[in-house]
Amino acid sequence: MLAASSRWSESENWCTLAERKSSAIYNELFVPMRMANYAGIRFHMGAEEEWFCFVCRSEQAGVIDGQSARDFRRISELAMNVASLAARVHDARASGMLEGLVQSGVAAMLLDGRGRVVGVTPGAEASFRPDFGVRNGMLWSANTSDARALAGVVAFAHGAA
Repeated sequence: MLAASSRWSESENWCTLAERKSSAIYNELFVPMRMANYAGIRFHMGAEEEWFCFVCRSEQAGVIDGQSARDFRRISELAMNVASLAARVHDARASGMLEGLVQSGVAAMLLDGRGRVVGVTPGAEASFRPDFGVRNGMLWSANTSDARALAGVVAFAHGAA
């Protein structure tokens, strides 16, 4: 989906003005940076996968149209296909690793590079309690004293530890 200025014509892949105005990326990033011209394309990569690619320009740089729009469409399609493939390869590797850990009977959790939980073995699930576990893909605890330890785990996943 593309959305930029009123000079762009409508297409089934282009964001509407309402979508642009309600976008968190637009309102929290592009508006404060005074990026007057914005374009975003939505790529459907299967039944449950959707990727977005955005570009913005200041008012002085001008509207994203003509050759700029064609270049953005071409480059963003390639970039989103590469990102989608990378995510699927990562998911396949994590799935295979989790399967091996389950078979070995160990208690383990797999975290991605952002510290999000991508897999949990039954042994690890057995250690969860009503005040500790995984919510929305993140480790959590109702006990505030656990916050430092959980932050350390996430930092380690980020490579910061």
